[in-house]
Amino acid sequence: QVVRKMNVWIVWATYEDAQISERIDAGVEYSDSNIYLRPATFDISMKAHIEPVSIFDKNNDIPQLDGKRTQNVPASIYKARWGDENGQTIANNGVEYRWDISQAIKRVYLNPAPTTMTRADYFVAHMEEMYLDNAAAGLPAANTLVNDFPEDHVEGTDDFGLMGVNRNQQNNPYKNGPGEVGLHDAPNAPWVVLSSGSPDETVNVQKSFRNFVRLQIGDKKNEGYKNWYIVSDYFLWNYDARFKNPGEYMEDDGSAVTIGMP
Repeated sequence: QVVRKMNVWIVWATYEDAQISERIDAGVEYSDSNIYLRPATFDISMKAHIEPVSIFDKNNDIPQLDGKRTQNVPASIYKARWGDENGQTIANNGVEYRWDISQAIKRVYLNPAPTTMTRADYFVAHMEEMYLDNAAAGLPAANTLVNDFPEDHVEGTDDFGLMGVNRNQQNNPYKNGPGEVGLHDAPNAPWVVLSSGSPDETVNVQKSFRNFVRLQIGDKKNEGYKNWYIVSDYFLWNYDARFKNPGEYMEDDGSAVTIGMP
């Protein structure tokens, strides 16, 4: 006689290869009474498949993970920028379900000799402006870590909620596939002053991304209680906005999106 039965589920998400396409060619922009070079930008789309698929079959005895998110996602980076309440709201925005595809970002500015680029030579927006302002005292420099990945590996820092930007996420694996989640992104990069730099000077604004699938398992509001868990390996990709001054003005020097870390 079976008195009590407990099912244990082990879930994991695996990524497909990403689809990359050029979005906008490099061009000249006018802002703040200055002339800037905007690098080429790209679109990237990726999907992850969650196994076992049977965990999404409501005809089976499955855990109740098909509802809405009930607990906050980690938000230390957003809170540092916008305060505890607003930062948490931004981090939660777009995280509707217990399953969520997210990503975090690391920024490095490379400016090997001749190294002349200062803070005034870059035009940036959103959180990158805050990070670059914090690093401005160290410029010019050959290698500047503008911001690193968050310490909490389940925290997203380049997600749907930032400034209302729509990352076009699909976070409901009960409707797609089933067992499929996905994300579309179009990363931006700083513009540089068109006349900046010395002859043969180069700049590489290196944006590294780690994309992951997370799942809310816990339902407690106790401080320090872990509700969110990563259920995938990191999908790593990189956007390099490359600039070069061949003699008088900056040009795009082969900006590109690549899979993996540099």
